[in-house]
Amino acid sequence: MVAERTFTEVSGAVIRVNDHGFLIAGREGWLNLSRFATPTPALPAVGQLVSAALDKSGFVRNLAVLDAATPQPASAPAPGAPPSKDVQIARMNALAHAVAILTTHGDAVRYDDVIVVAEALEAWITR
Repeated sequence: MVAERTFTEVSGAVIRVNDHGFLIAGREGWLNLSRFATPTPALPAVGQLVSAALDKSGFVRNLAVLDAATPQPASAPAPGAPPSKDVQIARMNALAHAVAILTTHGDAVRYDDVIVVAEALEAWITR
C-alpha cells in the first residue's frame, strides 16, 4: 500500500524572492522550493499572485501562478513590504551621519534638518 501524500495549500502575492524561495504577503517565513519536487517549480516574480502546495516539512512541492499580469522588478519592493536589510542599514547610517554633521559645531539640531540631510545622504548612497 502506497502512503498518500498530503499537501497544505497557501496563496498570496509574492513580495520577495531569493535563490531558494520567496515570501508572500500576509504570511511569515520564507517558502523554499523542495529539492525533491519533480519537476522543480520555477521561482515566481515579485508581484505575482501564486498558489503553493507545501509538503509536511513546509517546502514548496508545486507552484501555480494565478495572476502573471503584475510582476514587478526584483529591485522594487512590493507595496507595504518592509525595505530590505541593506536599505535599512543605509538609512540608519545616513541618519547617524546626518546628526554627526549637524552637531559638529555644537548647535541645537532640528528633526527636520536631520531628515533633509539623511535623505540627501541616502540618495547619494543608493544612486
